Amino acid sequence: MEKSAVDSVVSLLESPMKLSVAEWHAILHAIDAAGCERLATKAREAASRYFGNRVYVRALIEISSFC
Repeated sequence: MEKSAVDSVVSLLESPMKLSVAEWHAILHAIDAAGCERLATKAREAASRYFGNRVYVRALIEISSFC
């Protein structure tokens, strides 16, 4: 995928609107390895912007009646 196409995908993902299933499908099937790396970089930047260097831990405890 060329750079401008990846940029348009990134801007679409950064927009506040929700994507349809068809749009997600199109994005996932159109991106090549270089595009994936660029999207991963943008995802790391977004995670750093929202969470910083903190670590969040979530746990799930399941209780069952299985003996």
